[in-house]
Amino acid sequence: MKILVLFLYLILASMVVSAQNTYEDNIRAAKKGDADAQFVIGSCYSTGANVEKDEEKAVYWWSKAAKQGHAASQSFLGQAYFTGKGITKDPSLAVYWYRKSAEQGRAAAQCSLALCYLIGKGVEKDNNQAFYWCSKAAEQGHPIAQYWMGRHYSNGWGVVKNVEQAFKWYLKSAEQGDASAQLCLGYCYYVGEGVSKDYSQAVYWMQKSLDNGETKAKDYLDIARKKQQEYETEKKRIQDSIAIAKQDSIAAAKKRQQREDSLALVKIKAHGQTKHLTVLGIPIAGSITAFQQKLLAKNYQLDSKKNKQLPVGERAFNGRFSGHDCSLKAYYFPEDKTVYKVRVSIDFIYESSADAAYTEIKRNLLRKYKYADTKTGRSNGHESLSALIIDEDDDILGSIVLFVFENDDPYESELVVGYEDMDGLIKREKKNTDDL
Repeated sequence: MKILVLFLYLILASMVVSAQNTYEDNIRAAKKGDADAQFVIGSCYSTGANVEKDEEKAVYWWSKAAKQGHAASQSFLGQAYFTGKGITKDPSLAVYWYRKSAEQGRAAAQCSLALCYLIGKGVEKDNNQAFYWCSKAAEQGHPIAQYWMGRHYSNGWGVVKNVEQAFKWYLKSAEQGDASAQLCLGYCYYVGEGVSKDYSQAVYWMQKSLDNGETKAKDYLDIARKKQQEYETEKKRIQDSIAIAKQDSIAAAKKRQQREDSLALVKIKAHGQTKHLTVLGIPIAGSITAFQQKLLAKNYQLDSKKNKQLPVGERAFNGRFSGHDCSLKAYYFPEDKTVYKVRVSIDFIYESSADAAYTEIKRNLLRKYKYADTKTGRSNGHESLSALIIDEDDDILGSIVLFVFENDDPYESELVVGYEDMDGLIKREKKNTDDL
């Protein structure tokens, strides 16, 4: 529970004592009934500033100011009753004074009152009231309240669960330095909750949390760093697989040059490719608009949420592939909107299910493309497949990669099928050459 942190924050945030008013000036004013001076004297006794520390005297002066309606004193008095410092602990009276201060708009008291409702201390547990008072404080920029707003939205306490809103409040609090919020924000990036997965951002915020004293962040940080390394390794493996497929494509074309009058690759470059790799029976060619219409006709749906986060040149869909729910991403050239690559991802709870689906899809691919030049390997303990797709006329259609990728959750695996059309591959190579 963050009560101790809250208490320290309240003290530090409220200890603004005018340099022009000495202790003697304030004690004289306090004895005459000045509420502001009474609050200052109480704070001096609480912290030991200019006087010997005495919690009971601090409560005495805060009590006098609180009874005059002094919001800060009411909040501090509530905290004294909650912790039992300088007075007998009484959660009910703590709630009473928190409420007095909160109703005057003091953010720290609103946050404290919200926590009392959340844990049922000094008042009957009520998540709706907890959310109400927490939101009041959070909207005033109170970092601890903002953290708890994230918790409310993340868990559905007193409000409909909304992971996007949870992420928003964690971010607000984290940017103000709250270590717990920084850890939660890192976790959101790690699992992709309320935001796209980003292991580098997960590591960044978890490290911030650890640096700010949240010891629990260390274990999470170690896991996130390991996952980031695995992700970078897998990313490089995929890039290497594509590079190998390109090399194999060139090698195969040269080999066939010795026994053909007209080479597939030459025909593509000289006359334009007339044959294309297909996915779901749809050629990976033509405009993204036409490709999208054909997908929609096959009961695929646009993934509007994901598309808002994707860069120009990528478009995401949801549908079914080989009997499984999947996400499909189409890649196209921003210049002419031509589709050149497709990536299909299927999530599985169990690795064995992913491996079984891999075997089934591999068998179907090899049956469909019986002239394919294929290579198998292993990655993360699973078999992987790279295939250069060649038809019966020895025309190169493109390349396909198939592999199982371990997601962030140790109980979840992702099967990926990647298609790249030969025409698009050559155009991309030409663009890279032109750029150079």
